[in-house]
This record gives sequence, C-alpha cells and structure tokens, in this order.
Amino acid sequence: MTPPKTEKRRNGLDANGELFNLFAKNDGFWWPYRSFAKALLATQKDASAYLESNRDLLDEMRDIVRREQDLSLEISQKALDKVVKNGSAGGNGMADPSEVNAIFDRAMIGLQELGEAWMNAQMRSLDAMRSHAANALKQPPARRSGRPMAAE
Repeated sequence: MTPPKTEKRRNGLDANGELFNLFAKNDGFWWPYRSFAKALLATQKDASAYLESNRDLLDEMRDIVRREQDLSLEISQKALDKVVKNGSAGGNGMADPSEVNAIFDRAMIGLQELGEAWMNAQMRSLDAMRSHAANALKQPPARRSGRPMAAE
C-alpha cells in the first residue's frame, strides 16, 4: 500500500519539496562547499606559481647548458688549434706548457662562471616561490557572509 500524497511531501520525497530546492538553503548549508572551493582555488594558484617558477628555472638551465657546450667547444678548439699549429711548424705536436695553462685557466674561469649561473638561477627560483608565499600570506582572508550560522 502506498502512503498518501500528503505524507510523501512531509517525508521530503516530492521533487518539488524543500529538500531538493537548493536555492532555498541558508549559508550554513553552502559553507562547506564554498570553503572547499576556496581551498581548491588556493591550491590551483600555488600550483600555477610553482609551474611558472619551474618554467623560468628550466629556461635559465637551458641557457646555462648552452653556455657549457660553448665553453667545451671553445676549449677543445683552442687545444686542437695549438696542436695543429705546433705540428705544422715542424714541432713534435706538443703544446707549450704555458699554452696548456692558458687553456686550463680559461676552462676554470668558465666553469666558475657556470657554477655561479647555476646557483643564481636556483636562488631566483626560490626567491620567486618565497615572494609568492609571502604575497599569499598578506592577502586578507575572504569575508564570509554577514548572516550568523547555526554553528556560530
């Protein structure tokens, strides 16, 4: 036996009833959904800042790797030029120790510059993340509705 129509409405089973009318709900009903959406939005902003920082770091790393390649080509070119020069001059093909020292000095200076470039790129990336975190902390929290909720 089915219950009478009036009893169905009291139990909230009617599709037109207040249970299914989401627009009639108060702030207490919507608060968990809003706070979850705010948390997701903050997470998305943080992820976006992290990705932007990593993209900048990867761009700088690509430039540094190119500089490393250029340095290695420059050093090998100098070494080979000295060997060819000494070999064509009727020598034994061995480079003068001062020339070898000059090549190694250039290599050491270049490696030191590249090491500094690596450190600076990483520090800029960390600074970007720190500034994003500091800006997130400075922003005032979003104001909730002025109407008091039952739990307050």
